[in-house]
Amino acid sequence: MSRHDLLRQPPRGSRRSGLRGSLRLGALFALLVGVNIYVFFFRDNTSINELLRTGSIQRATSRKKQQAKTLRAIATKASLDEAQVSVQEHAVSPGEQLVRGSLEGHSGLAAALKAAKLESRDVGALVRALQPKMDLRTLRPTHRFDVYKDATPPYRLKRFVFHLSPIKKVVAKRRRNGDLYAKLVEKKLRVVRAQIGAKVESSLDAAIAATGESSALIYRLLRLFAWDINWSADVRKGDSFRLIIEKRYLEGKLYGYGKLLAAEYKGKKTGVLRAFYHRSRDAEGGYYTPQGRDVRRVLVKRPLNYRRISSHFNHKRFHPVLHKVKAHLGVDYSAPTGTPIYAAGDGLVTWARRAGPAGKMVKIRHDGGVVSVYMHMSRFARGMKRGKKVKQWQVIGYVGATGRATGPHLHFGLQVNGRYIDPLGYHVPRGKLLPRYERARFKRGIAKLARQLGRIPLSGKRSGGAKDRGPAGKEDTPGSDDDDLWS
Repeated sequence: MSRHDLLRQPPRGSRRSGLRGSLRLGALFALLVGVNIYVFFFRDNTSINELLRTGSIQRATSRKKQQAKTLRAIATKASLDEAQVSVQEHAVSPGEQLVRGSLEGHSGLAAALKAAKLESRDVGALVRALQPKMDLRTLRPTHRFDVYKDATPPYRLKRFVFHLSPIKKVVAKRRRNGDLYAKLVEKKLRVVRAQIGAKVESSLDAAIAATGESSALIYRLLRLFAWDINWSADVRKGDSFRLIIEKRYLEGKLYGYGKLLAAEYKGKKTGVLRAFYHRSRDAEGGYYTPQGRDVRRVLVKRPLNYRRISSHFNHKRFHPVLHKVKAHLGVDYSAPTGTPIYAAGDGLVTWARRAGPAGKMVKIRHDGGVVSVYMHMSRFARGMKRGKKVKQWQVIGYVGATGRATGPHLHFGLQVNGRYIDPLGYHVPRGKLLPRYERARFKRGIAKLARQLGRIPLSGKRSGGAKDRGPAGKEDTPGSDDDDLWS
């Protein structure tokens, strides 16, 4: 070994000191790593999991506080609004609390009463007391009620008011023994006989509107002469009508129409048609011609208010969907979806469900082997089912386009002894004459009305107290003319 090689080799002592320094640095690094692992993963207050959990708890707590604050604000506003309405609309005697409610959002009257915080025993007793005075099956979400109860626990029910209409309400109170009883309260209406006359210039609707009257009069007129006039084809410019009708007033304002006492339609195509209301001694009220014949017939050929006939009865019609010749055994009345469909006559429902290409269909069996058929309904009337008895002009469903249809319409069919016939060509027998003794009484009774009817001017102006300021007239109890078939 040369001298130069000996000089290049490090001394043994320096190699040992370098190794010891490396070991010290490694140990220090391991210690630092261990401390960090302990702090971030195992220590209670500084671990990552603990920090994440604490942060989420704080955020959740903040959200809950904000939600609670919002709910308190809403509740406070609602309670203030309810209190203001109650004070404005109802006077509550000392020691009495008023809760106002409606059936909206509740499954029935009992559920609504429980929501008004009535005790279960009061709810049951109240429903039992109300049942003889009102039909609970006809209640609607818009019906309102007022609950008067003690202002202090146990908040015992004192009285209850259920508003059926602006003129009818049912009031329940307690007897001396504590039992609840109910009675029907009705406001008196003032009835005025009005005379209305006008000429048709553009349409019947426009002629009615020119008199200043409600469009409800149109439906009275349409139904009254529905057996003799095709309102979609027979009305002409220059036709005229005259009406004598009762108008009902509530607190000086027009509330609605009463009996249609007499009517006349004079048309270029229809001729002169007249009808008078008459109530026999042994029968319900109805409408009769001047000769005493019932204007009603057993069947209506056009059981809805339609726009046009889109397809007639035809054994060799080219089908618009199938694109082939196929018999069309009925009449298609085009009308908007949802237009009411009426029973063509009194009868028994034998079918009320879907029927393939016919869509939602109703069949009604009438006297004399006659069956009327109604197809493509959008929906059935409430309670419509097989075995149900229906009356003429009762709503059985609504126009639609279910099944095989190109648009909303009613397919109206008529079977006689099992064979389909053209509904428009079917001869419907005239109404019956009044008995001879009743006919004489009828003619005496309408003599004055007939003279008045002929003198009504056709200027569109009303006479006979038809102004909306509620002139003097006889008082009438609502519902006293339920025998008016067109009311």
